[in-house]
This record gives sequence, structure tokens and C-alpha cells, in this order.
Amino acid sequence: MSCISAQIPLFDDSQSQNQLAIVATVDSVQSDDPAYAAFQRLVRQIHKLDAEILVWNDYRPHYSQKIAKQLMPQFATLQTLNLALLRQMDAHFLQQGAIRGKVRRKVLTNAILELARSLLDQDPEDIVVQEVTELYNRYSDISLAEQDQMDRLMVVDLVEAEFGIQLDPDELEGDLSSVLAQMAERFRQEQAQNPPSGQARRPSARTAAAQQARQAETTAAQLSVRDLYRRLASHLHPDRQSDHQDETTRTVLMQRVNQAYDSNNLFELLSIQLEIPQTRATGIAGIETERIAHYNHALRQQVTALKAQLEGLRGQYRHLFQHSRKIRPADVDQAIRQKRIHLNSVIADLQNEVRRIRDPKELIVMLDLWR
Repeated sequence: MSCISAQIPLFDDSQSQNQLAIVATVDSVQSDDPAYAAFQRLVRQIHKLDAEILVWNDYRPHYSQKIAKQLMPQFATLQTLNLALLRQMDAHFLQQGAIRGKVRRKVLTNAILELARSLLDQDPEDIVVQEVTELYNRYSDISLAEQDQMDRLMVVDLVEAEFGIQLDPDELEGDLSSVLAQMAERFRQEQAQNPPSGQARRPSARTAAAQQARQAETTAAQLSVRDLYRRLASHLHPDRQSDHQDETTRTVLMQRVNQAYDSNNLFELLSIQLEIPQTRATGIAGIETERIAHYNHALRQQVTALKAQLEGLRGQYRHLFQHSRKIRPADVDQAIRQKRIHLNSVIADLQNEVRRIRDPKELIVMLDLWR
């Protein structure tokens, strides 16, 4: 079993500097071992992913502040204007002789129902909900409560027909698309755990051997990480107190070691190793080739988890973009600016529309265009 040998630089700086130091330390080791080359790539990749995740986590308060200050007032203005438009449409409909003809009155009815439903989807205040709901029910053949119950029953029937899952209509949450997506995922998980008897096939010898090899590799990686954890915990034990570390420092390091181990964060454990004088000297250079291979397996799993975490953070902002792309905080800021410009244009158009339909003749012109 071979070892990698090299002169390892020492790092005595803070935690954040040691997280950078692990990358420099790993890269400083000269080795022709392909496993170690993979180890270097994985360490750099994790460091990059960690840095990107930190950027997005730091960006979140900035984004919330921008939305609250720049867009929420615009949404409130739009809601106020739409409510004014709805009230004017209702007043003209009720005004005797203002809107004549069955066709026009039908078009106006549909416009009122559509606008009322749109307002309710904007999550307005309770007093607005009550007013708009009463107005909607006055113009619709079916009340909102009845429509909601019909929608729930339709979802129940559809889910049972598609996935064979029985639901309680009163327990449904979310719109049709979100419920169907949840049921599809539930169905997929149930199928994976309990495949139909006709589909349950014994894996081939090659497949079974590959599965056993993967399981053995995972187990070996877990044992290697656990061994590193125990070694670090042992050096931080109170019985090993030295002049180099006070009790507070050891306590903080031990908390980080426990957190890293609980979250399968091998990168952090390796970084902490450079902060403990007793383990620093034998840190990276003394890792056996076989153990490097085990570490690589654990690091690949960490890369996968970090990529999923990063995509989850980015995914919160994808609704701002028409096409899927790799986005940065600067792109989100630009999208907010564009959204603000668009909303200003919509508000201006809506203000003009509200002014126009104060005159029922103008509303008639608009109804003739809509039909």
C-alpha cells in the first residue's frame, strides 16, 4: 500500500483561511497517482461550489429587500387599479341603459369574472377578498365555493384514474398542477419501493456484482470518514489539552467536527485537520492511496449534494427568466430592473384604462374589441 510524499506547508490562520488552505495544500502535493489527481479535482470543485452557495445565501436578504422596496409597491398599485377597474365595470353593468345588448353584457360579465378571479389569485387583504368574492358570486352561475369543491373532486378523480391513489378532497392543497406533480412523485416512490410482481426481476449476475461493489465502496468510504472523525475527536479530547489550544478553541473545533461528520462534509473535516497542530503535519501528505480512493467516493457524494443545494438556491429565481440558464446574482438584479420597467408600463396602461372606462361609451368600445 503506497503513500504520497511531499513537503506540506503549515497554516495557522482562521477557519475561513484554512478552508482556502486545504485547496492550496492538496494542490501542492506532487503525485502521479490518478486517484490523487481525482482527489485534487474534487477538492477544488467542492471549494468552488461552497463559494457559490455562500454567494447565493448572502444574496437572499439583498433580493428580499429589493422585492420589498421596488416591486411590492408596484404590485400593490396594480391591485388597487384592478380593483378600481372591477368596481367601474360592475357599476356600468348595473347602471340602467349604460351597457345594452345581450352580447355586450355577456362579454362584460366574462371580463368581470376573469378580473375578479385574477384579483383573488393575488392574495389580497381579507376585506378585498370578501368584496371581490361577493361580486364574483353575483355574476357567476356557480359560486367560488362550489367551483372550488368541483375542482377538488375533479383532482381526486384524476389522481385515482392516473395513479390509483385515493385522496380526501378536503385535504388537498395547491393547484391542479402542483397536486398532480406531488402524486406523480409519490407514485414513483411507491413503485420503486414496491414494484409490481410482474416487473420484479432478479438482477443479472453482472448487475448484482456491480451493486455489491458500489455498496462495498460506499461502506469503505464511510469507514474512512469515520476514522478521520474519530482521529480529530481524539486530538480534541480534554485529556489531550496542550499549550497550543485553549478550552474554548477546542470546544469550537469539536462542534465543527461533529457538524461536519453529521452532514457527511469530508471537505470540512479535512480543513479542520489543518487547524489542529497534532494532525496538521501528517495531514494530506500522509494519506494512503487506498484511503484517497475512499475519500474520493465520499467527495463525489458531497459534490452531488452541493450541486443539488446550489440548484435549489438558484431555482428560487428561475421564474424571473424565460429560458433555463446558469444565473448569477447580477442577472437576478438585472431581471428585477426589467420587471420594474415592465410593471411601470403596465401600471401606466391600466391607469389610462381606468380613466377611459369612467365613460360607459369608452367601455362599450372596449367590449366590442374584446368579443
